[in-house]
Amino acid sequence: MALDTEEEMEAYRKGRQAFIENKRRFVPSPYPKGSKEYDAFMRGMDQALKASDNPTSYSPGAGQRSSSLADKYRNMRDWTKREDDDDD
Repeated sequence: MALDTEEEMEAYRKGRQAFIENKRRFVPSPYPKGSKEYDAFMRGMDQALKASDNPTSYSPGAGQRSSSLADKYRNMRDWTKREDDDDD
């Protein structure tokens, strides 16, 4: 995605700044969903996340999950084995 206009560049900068100012919490875009500015704002937040010290996920905020899908299932039992199977 190219940032073609000054408005898109400004939205991108605002997204990066929102990530920093809100201590890694997700911030909804102030732009209409589907607009180029909305996409640029979200891209700015994502790029700031990737550049951060711990680029794994946003910190949980209002309406956000506290763990990634990988974290959620990391300790899940092995569903490929029946519970009555013996490993010995």
